[in-house]
Amino acid sequence: MDELSDKENRLQATICEHPAAIQNRQLSATSNKQGNVKISKRTMRKRQTETLERALKIHGGKANNHLPGAVGLVETTKFSKKQLVTIVS
Repeated sequence: MDELSDKENRLQATICEHPAAIQNRQLSATSNKQGNVKISKRTMRKRQTETLERALKIHGGKANNHLPGAVGLVETTKFSKKQLVTIVS
């Protein structure tokens, strides 16, 4: 139970750190409903990096060990592992 509360607290802290970034992402989605990417490669790479950094912060892990963050992303996503690999790579 404490572990779940700790994860919820870390998630909430992460969300509160950059509310403007969250709003910008909501206004400029990465892809449309058909899955076509609508942002530049530079923006996509930045978002991928930010996503992994936040996943590491929420799920644990370090710069030299991304496994906990990656596992957390896979476990919490609505996509299959194959789709996630395609989207992130």
